[in-house]
Parts: sequence; structure tokens; C-alpha cells
Amino acid sequence: MEKMYPPIVNSPKTELSELVTDTQTEITVLNASVLLQGEGIAVLGNGDVAETITYTSIEDNTLKGCVRGFEGVARAWASGAVVARNFTASDLRAAQRNIEALDDKLQGMELTDAYLYYVDAVNGSDNSDGLTKAKAFKTIAKAVSVMKPISLSRFSIILLPGTYDEDVEIKHKLRAQTMELKGETEDASLYKVKSIVVDNFMNRAGISNLTITATEQVGISLVYCNRILIQNVVIEGASTQHGISSYDANARIVNCKISNRNIGIAADARSWFYIENCTGSGNVTGIQSQLGSIIVVAGTAPKGTADEKTTLSGLVFGNIPFTYLKSGLYTLPANSTPADVPITAIIEDSYNMRVGNTVLISKSGWYHINLLATIESLPNNKIADITVYKNGSNLTTRQGAGLGTGLVTFLTMDDQQYLVAGDVISFKVFQSDAAEHNVYNTQMRLTCIGQRRT
Repeated sequence: MEKMYPPIVNSPKTELSELVTDTQTEITVLNASVLLQGEGIAVLGNGDVAETITYTSIEDNTLKGCVRGFEGVARAWASGAVVARNFTASDLRAAQRNIEALDDKLQGMELTDAYLYYVDAVNGSDNSDGLTKAKAFKTIAKAVSVMKPISLSRFSIILLPGTYDEDVEIKHKLRAQTMELKGETEDASLYKVKSIVVDNFMNRAGISNLTITATEQVGISLVYCNRILIQNVVIEGASTQHGISSYDANARIVNCKISNRNIGIAADARSWFYIENCTGSGNVTGIQSQLGSIIVVAGTAPKGTADEKTTLSGLVFGNIPFTYLKSGLYTLPANSTPADVPITAIIEDSYNMRVGNTVLISKSGWYHINLLATIESLPNNKIADITVYKNGSNLTTRQGAGLGTGLVTFLTMDDQQYLVAGDVISFKVFQSDAAEHNVYNTQMRLTCIGQRRT
């Protein structure tokens, strides 16, 4: 960009205080305060006879470091010649050239509101314009190629049903609005794409309504990307590669199914993923966060032999496995053996852990176990207990003596146990009296409070 000097309102004038030769580089004026201070530009003389100079500084009333004949011809000037910060040809020329330079930079930039292109693997042609279904491109690569590197617009690539045997690469794009690649409808099985790489894509890309078919490479790879949405995508092919992986990227991954991969979703190198209501099974690892990455899970995530791993300062947050269950009124017979607590109400059950009258642990970790049962009119010389069973065996028990006829005996438990994914937890209550007794308001809470086993 060329140097542009500030203006001075009304171009006030001063005068030379002495004779100036045509080579002199220090020029003294009567009142330098009316000129640009510091580095500046000025005109000596006026009308048809004038000389534009530049200077580097002002000391007292002397212009230092003058470039003579910056415009016009350097010449000698008598004392009293006019000096002013006038608008010059140099000012206009610098403005024009700088505007032209900016225009050159904007030539690679989309400035309209939106672009929409159709791609049809069956009937399309890359010689078409892609602007309608009838004139759709044949390849996704062609649609990507018409996207400008810098854009203020929305750019949509709509896939018509078909198999796109392409490793799609979307690289080095700067967006102010969303770029989206999606199947025309929500039936992801109709739109099959081999793989997708989004690399150095700054700001808001969307991938949705399609099936990834490749097994020899990562399904969707994100590298140095910001604000990516991956929604309603299916990745199922058996592979030693990951389903979705990243390097220093952030993404929201919603309603996707990822199965039979090495890692279903892998966040790497300071990535941030938000996973919402995703499914899938048969992966070696469901989700993995490493090298300072963060994964937040809302709802469900793909499963694996290991559901999740965190290495090298990676973190996983999100829904804590938690159940809060209650029973209605039921009766314990005389001299009862431990009887199952009938679960009749679900207050809250994240991860869908309730199975009949049992709880299936979905995530290994330390669990806080909190139980309450109330028994009517248990004699004070009799006992009752409430017990937690793990995989059919007694895990922990709390026992209490009766408080007598007309009173209510409270049995409570507040315990912590390490439980492993797949453990089946059940709850039983027992009483030793020769008469039957009503039990009601039995409450069971299990909350995962940590995953590290010491």
C-alpha cells in the first residue's frame, strides 16, 4: 500500500523565512504549526509554479529530511514564498493505487448472498453450470472447485441420490457464512460418499445427510477447522481407520451413527468436540480425546470394546450416568427372604440404564449409591435390611431395627462402590417378623462420581 498523508482542513498557509536553494534539504518557515507534524507533505509556491516536497520531521520551524521535487521541479525559492499542506496529485494517485490493490485482492472473494449447486452422480455433467437439478454437476470436486477461497456468502452443495466414489477435499477456504455439503433429503443411505477431508477451513462448514463408504481411510477428517457441524451421517464400514478424526479443530457432531471403526470419534491436538445423541457399536474405542482435546457428550456416543479413552491430557465431559428410581407400595411376607424391590417409577435415567427391576452399568467408575426404604409397624425386636446386589451377589447391605407398631422404620444407605460397565445391579429388602409388613417409598439413586480407580 502506498503512503497516504492526512489532510489539514482549509490548507492554512505559512511562508519561507529565508532563501531556499534547489538542493537544500532543511527548510525553515515562519510558522510550522500549520503543517503536518512529524512526517508530512507540503507544497512550495502556488499556481502554475509549485513544488511538492516531503519531509521526515519538524524541529522548531525547520522541516528536516526534505525530498525536493517529489512532484514538480526542484528550484530555488525566495523568502516569503507560500508553504501549505495542499491536496496534491500524489494524494489522489496514492488513493487510486491503493483502491486498485484492494480490488485485486477482492477478485478472489464471493460477495453475493448465497450460492447453491447441485451434484448428480448418475445424470450430472461437470460441463454444466450446476445451478439446477437438470444441470447438476457430476462430481462433488467440481462443485468445490467453483468455491472462492474467501467468501462473505453462503455456499451449498446439494447431493442428489447416488454413489460418489470420491475422496472429497475441501481446503484453504475462509468463510463468513456457512458452507454446507449435504444430501437432498434426510435419508442418508441415498447419498454415498467415499471420504471427506476438511483442511484449513476457517469458520462454519456443515456435512449432513450422507453415508461414508471408505474403509481404507478416515471417514471424515478435520484439520485446523473452526465451527464444523456434522449431522445425520452414517459411517459403518469395517476399518482400522477412525470414523471421524481431527487435528486442532472444533465440531458439533449430532445424530450420527459410527460403527466398526478403530475409534468412532477421535479428538486430537487441542480439538473440541460436542457429541449429541450419536450411536454405533463394534468400534475398538467408541470415543477418544488426547493431547489437550475436550469431548463433551450430551446423550449418547458411539460404543466400542472400550467406550472411551483419554490420553495425554485429553478430557471427556458430559452426561453423568445417573439413575433415580422409585417403587410403589408392596408387601414383604412374614419371615421374608430378601425380595426384589419392584421399580415402578423412573424419576431420571440418563444413559437408559434401567432394565426391568435392575440397573445395567453403562460406564465404569466410582458410583455413589443412595437408598431409602420405609417399613410400616416393624416391631422393635425385629430387624430389616436393604441390600445392593452386583451380578447376583451381595455387594453392600444396611440393616436396622424396627421402631414398633404404628411407627415407620427407615432403612437408609449411603455408600460408594467401583462398578464396571456391564455390571447388573439389583436391590432387595428383607424383614424378620412373623407378620407381613408394607413397604413404600423405596428410592434408589446411583450416580457416577469418578472414573479413576486407585
